[in-house]
Amino acid sequence: MDFSIASVQELYDIATDVTARMRDRYSATKELQERRKSVVGTKCKYPGCMSNTETTWALVGLCRTHHKLIKEETTKYYKQTGILYEYRIHYLKIVEHIPFARKE
Repeated sequence: MDFSIASVQELYDIATDVTARMRDRYSATKELQERRKSVVGTKCKYPGCMSNTETTWALVGLCRTHHKLIKEETTKYYKQTGILYEYRIHYLKIVEHIPFARKE
């Protein structure tokens, strides 16, 4: 499939389809991320933030400050002596916007 001509809804459906091939899910997600980067003037999805979106994390538009916080938190989470999932306070604030996230 040529993901560059797919609609946003088609890409979203593929990215969230647990029965789809992982390569297709990844490609659809990557295309969605590229399209999100080109959106200018949207607001950061972190609760209470009024900054403009400058980058994305798991398809969620974020300002650089919140992207950095979530990236640091995720690095700690994936380390062998990392933090527990429920202590990912910054990530959990945007998880509702992530189409393929584990929601507990």
